[in-house]
Amino acid sequence: MDTKKLLEKCRSRLVLEGLLKALLVGVIVGFAVDFVFALITAFFTEYFDYWYLVALGVGLGTGLIAGIVIYFLAFRPDTKKIARRIDALGLEERLITMTELENDDSYIARRQREDAKEKLSKFDVKSIKFVLAKSLIVAAIIVGVFGLSMTTVNALVQYEFIPEGGSNIFNPLEPDDAPIMVLYEVTDDTAGWIEGEVEQLVEVGGRTSVVTAVAAEGYMFMYWEEDQKATAERFETNIIDDDEDGIIIFTAYFEEIPDNNEEGDLPTDEPSDVPQEEQNDTFDPDNDPNKEGQGDRYASSNQVMDGKTPYQSVFDEYYEKALEDIQNGNYTEEEAAIIKAYFDILKGGVGADKEGE
Repeated sequence: MDTKKLLEKCRSRLVLEGLLKALLVGVIVGFAVDFVFALITAFFTEYFDYWYLVALGVGLGTGLIAGIVIYFLAFRPDTKKIARRIDALGLEERLITMTELENDDSYIARRQREDAKEKLSKFDVKSIKFVLAKSLIVAAIIVGVFGLSMTTVNALVQYEFIPEGGSNIFNPLEPDDAPIMVLYEVTDDTAGWIEGEVEQLVEVGGRTSVVTAVAAEGYMFMYWEEDQKATAERFETNIIDDDEDGIIIFTAYFEEIPDNNEEGDLPTDEPSDVPQEEQNDTFDPDNDPNKEGQGDRYASSNQVMDGKTPYQSVFDEYYEKALEDIQNGNYTEEEAAIIKAYFDILKGGVGADKEGE
């Protein structure tokens, strides 16, 4: 085989090896840049919609440039590198010596070149194996995984599958999302206390457990100061912190029970100070509610809202008005039947009263 052709085949194999090494270096550099760029831009997704694509593009571009540069600087095989590589496979420095003496026309130099060409003609190009450092391969895989992962995270942030990076670092928990502390207190520890959990940490929109304001002896519960609620037992639902300070307080207010029944105090069974003759208890035999036939027509439960006029005095007026409304079609048949039945019942009672009169 022609020596030049053989060297070219060796060169092609070593060029491919150099390109693979440069590619691995480019992958490491490119995905490292991609990782850093995607990490930084995850804080600024509100300003641009496609940072993850930009990060990936910048990383690949930087990696490509880095691979080309490193190939020409470190991995491009020249004649001496090829000669050393072949000599290492059994030619015992014949090729490197031949390249050094290629311009020497002496007898010894010619004999050396002839010997090198003879040995090279028997050399198998396939014996040149690709030599790639395992550490370079491992580094390329690790950095590639990190770079692609960070790019994926950036995309998930953009499409709001996970929170924006900036909100997690500079504002770890928004006030609207933070749990709210609900406190139950009393205005005076001697007047009463709270039964139940007085400090409750509740999620936004959640509910508290039940608590009860219990009055001490000689006191009575009045209301909760914040919303004037007069029920001692309470619980909150749909908790929202309007002040955004993370705390909501409810305070139970108690009052001391007075000893004397002053104006506005609780009623007692003591007799009234109003003279008996002013209490309008004069017996009237003609209008005695217990008189035979009178029934209880004058009782307050049988009087219209003015508290004076008995129903029977205005019954006819309301009865005629109801019949007029029914005739005018102001009610459905079902409603009319109910109204008629109701007035028939009343009419029977009133009619009995009238006969008693």
